Amino acid sequence: MSSSTKFSMINILFLFHVVAAGYHSTTFTIVNSCNLTVFPGIFHGGSSSLPSTAGFSLHPGESNVLTMPHSWSGRLWGRTHCSHYSNGNFSCLTGGGGDCASSTMECNSSSPVTLAEFNLNAKSSGFDFFRISLVNGYNLPMMVEPQVGNGSGNCTTTGCMVPLGTVCPSQLKVMSGGDCIGCRSACKPFSKHCSSEFFAKACPHAKVDATTKTFQSVCATTDYFITFCPTSTR
Repeated sequence: MSSSTKFSMINILFLFHVVAAGYHSTTFTIVNSCNLTVFPGIFHGGSSSLPSTAGFSLHPGESNVLTMPHSWSGRLWGRTHCSHYSNGNFSCLTGGGGDCASSTMECNSSSPVTLAEFNLNAKSSGFDFFRISLVNGYNLPMMVEPQVGNGSGNCTTTGCMVPLGTVCPSQLKVMSGGDCIGCRSACKPFSKHCSSEFFAKACPHAKVDATTKTFQSVCATTDYFITFCPTSTR
């Protein structure tokens, strides 16, 4: 086979992949393996929209499947220690809720919070980009697991699966009832120019600040399992 023929075949296969990916509806299976109720938060970026179901709770052991909008970009996280009030407000001690302008179950995140960031079918390329971010601190272990291609190249399971609340430096701890429920980013209370060495050592595949190189998984468009408190961290 000539080099020009090989080049044409590669182009055809790539085009087929991109076209096929355009018809794929990505699903997020969100699993709560924690021993407390988690209220997943979802926020969209750019021109993306929210999935049809964005405000819900997951009791321990429960899961929910979301069909994500085409070429969606945004972030997903877990809110904990949440309360509903008689006036209709909703607030959480970690991850947002009443700390957001809307005071509803669907709102933006607030620190400390572990974030999963996605750019699905980026620019209609047929490839997804995703990572875990601790730039805004930490409140729950999280794992993102692609359902096809895992282990091939950069298409790998990633996350911050260490229970950092037990080893968080005392000056960064967020306490409630004598328990550490979150760990603030060192960049927030101390300096604009910082290196979050604590987070970087504990979770080397997570984005920890604006200056360090970020690990990012890249997969052909697929479905994902997103787990709060993976079994190994409970």
